[in-house]
Amino acid sequence: MELPPDVWAKILSKLGAVDVLESAEKVCTTWRKICKDPTVWKVIDMHNLGDLPYDLEVMTRHAIDRSQGQLVDINIEYFGSRRTTGVHRRSELGSSFPQPLLQFGSYLRDSYDREDGFSVFLTALVQALVTDTPENRTNVLCYDMAALIKAFKRLPLLEELRLTYTYMSEEAIEVAGRCCPNLKSFRYNQFGLKQLHIVSDDRAEAIARNMPDLCHLQLIGNALTNNGLQTILDKCPRLESLDLQKCFNISLEGDLERRCSELKLRI
Repeated sequence: MELPPDVWAKILSKLGAVDVLESAEKVCTTWRKICKDPTVWKVIDMHNLGDLPYDLEVMTRHAIDRSQGQLVDINIEYFGSRRTTGVHRRSELGSSFPQPLLQFGSYLRDSYDREDGFSVFLTALVQALVTDTPENRTNVLCYDMAALIKAFKRLPLLEELRLTYTYMSEEAIEVAGRCCPNLKSFRYNQFGLKQLHIVSDDRAEAIARNMPDLCHLQLIGNALTNNGLQTILDKCPRLESLDLQKCFNISLEGDLERRCSELKLRI
């Protein structure tokens, strides 16, 4: 029995971007047409799959282009670079290539306003010091706050945000909270090196001030203290789960311990 195109699109979307681009769409004319359907590209998983004979960055940009603004989730972990994410000047890529919207995340063309249901996951592992050279291209995971802030301003329906091993300024947190009122889950994770003795409640307080509707918060390796945690608990009444692993400045006792016991807590 012949399957309808929407069913084929759902099936083919499970194959993965590389398999669709390099295999499925070459099977027949019908499959090629279906593989160009934007619904196939709502989720793009292009993390480094090993030693493949393909230019994953070019393929990723092609996959993003095919999504036509319907992209919901993208992962280019371990290989994403400025060339992939469009951080280069628009003139270098051509006027048709979209401006960067999220670090290793989604793009919307200037003419697209289809942000319905956006829940973008930033899963790229960001290295602190890298250079954008051909030899080190696969490790170029830099991003500037100006572009990230611009992204938040264009994603009012953002629900979930993940940042791992990367820097996020207080201003970026403030903008994310103000411009993304639907944000329910925020994961902002660092290495958490105890020997560095870093103490700071700045970002914890920024989260508390600007993200009052959070339900899930993960701050692995954060430098916050009991004061910062207290502020988060006071300002985020809807919080259900809290992950404070490797937060070495936290010492739960008394009322703070009692309040945290009411949450799904990892520490």
